Amino acid sequence: MVRLQYFEEANIAHLNLAPFEDPEAFHGFGWVRTLELVPLELDEVTQEVLFQDVFGTVYSVQFSDIVNIELM
Repeated sequence: MVRLQYFEEANIAHLNLAPFEDPEAFHGFGWVRTLELVPLELDEVTQEVLFQDVFGTVYSVQFSDIVNIELM
C-alpha cells in the first residue's frame, strides 16, 4: 500500500462560469489529491499507472501527474 499524492486537473466542462468568463482561462487549474492505494500496473506505452483503493475503485493516474509516493 502507498500514500499517493497526484495532481488532478479541474473539469472545465463542469464549472459554473459567468457568461463573460472564458473557460480556457481555467485550463491547468486543479488540486493535489492524497489517497491510500495499492499499485496494480504501469502501462509503459500510455504512461498511466493503475491503482486500487480498499473499496475496489480503480484509479488511472498519468505518471507525469504524480507528485509524491510514500510506502506505508
